[in-house]
Amino acid sequence: MTTFHRLVLNTVIASTTNHFLWFALTFWVYLETRSVIASSVIGGTFMLLFAASGIFFGTYVDRNKRKTSMVVSNAASLVLFVLAGVVYLVAPDGSLPSLG
Repeated sequence: MTTFHRLVLNTVIASTTNHFLWFALTFWVYLETRSVIASSVIGGTFMLLFAASGIFFGTYVDRNKRKTSMVVSNAASLVLFVLAGVVYLVAPDGSLPSLG
């Protein structure tokens, strides 16, 4: 397997994982709140962030080496997932599903 094929496989796995997690979050919000509006806000936020970050990361990848870009992307994902986990652990019980 060439390096290019490994990079494509890594991108497919990362993209599938991120989309699955966002869908899980959207579905969980709907199950907890029974609010279609809350679900649409989560889904819209995902699409907006996905589109906006695509421009930024596309420019970054074009101007830097591939390995550097992969390392920065993985590190940024790790930091954001750890921050989300900390927010989840620190938040009081029952406060996350509340829109207030």
